[in-house]
Amino acid sequence: MTPEALTQHQDDDRHSADQAALHAQLRELDRRIANLLAAIEAGGDLSALTQQLQRRTDERNGLHARLNQHDHADLWTPAQMTAVLDELGGIAAILPTADPTTKTAIYASLGLRLEYNHAQKTIRATADKACVPGRVRGGT
Repeated sequence: MTPEALTQHQDDDRHSADQAALHAQLRELDRRIANLLAAIEAGGDLSALTQQLQRRTDERNGLHARLNQHDHADLWTPAQMTAVLDELGGIAAILPTADPTTKTAIYASLGLRLEYNHAQKTIRATADKACVPGRVRGGT
């Protein structure tokens, strides 16, 4: 499988759930901001409402920044995937001869998860992005 294909198959369910929560918070803030604007237009206390509006606008800007950061932080690019795969070349060389304890340590350090589907007789492998290239070397 190519790095491009691997990046297309990244598991982003958690990513999508986090994005959905941020979007829900943005919708709530938009509703509150609309209410504050309506109160200002209706002749409410301009000073107090302006302060609240500024706080809500700051919150909204912060959520937008978090959403933008979240959009780009969790998924790997093909270049990042290539770099990690190149780094793993050393590990791949020792796996065939490694004892089960060593293999377990390597897989755990990479955040590797294997899921076996008995009905389809397939194995799905996923790895956490939290692994740091270069962390596992020389058969450790």
